[in-house]
Amino acid sequence: MINQGNLMFGYFWSPLDQPSLFKELGDLDSINLKVESAAFSKLTPPTHFLTNDFTWIFQEIVNTYGTPTFGEINPAVFANVSFPFLFGVMFGDVGHGLMLMIAGGIMCMYQDSLSEDVAKLRYITLMMGWFSFYMGLIYNDCMSIPLTVFGKSCFEGSKQICVYPFGFDPVWL
Repeated sequence: MINQGNLMFGYFWSPLDQPSLFKELGDLDSINLKVESAAFSKLTPPTHFLTNDFTWIFQEIVNTYGTPTFGEINPAVFANVSFPFLFGVMFGDVGHGLMLMIAGGIMCMYQDSLSEDVAKLRYITLMMGWFSFYMGLIYNDCMSIPLTVFGKSCFEGSKQICVYPFGFDPVWL
């Protein structure tokens, strides 16, 4: 904002597809408002990403590390799946993942009765629960107890080599 006596210059950015933002400013007739394009300006436009209920939380996670500058690729697109997947790799457990998945499912079903802050977390909770459950199956781990879904380990008292159809050998623990 530059003040030159009675004349003030100010710059602000507004999405062109949302003209209703100008109406919220009040009575604009008393203000000499000149709308210009920033194409000729040396000012760098701010970054604005449209989000929905699903992508909002991932955009917030990315923004905590730093908002991408104008024209950069939005890394939140990649975080939509990679963040919950890496959580599942870190926290792979069938029991705990099932509890998170059930909590996320309940939050999705009853989103209208939840507070707005809690309702925003429903999708990430559901996805983190799903990936944790899935990785728990691969790790053969439920509440820190090895699962024996396909029977005992092939390496307990047997010299045969066997391949499990899914997951690790339960002896790995």
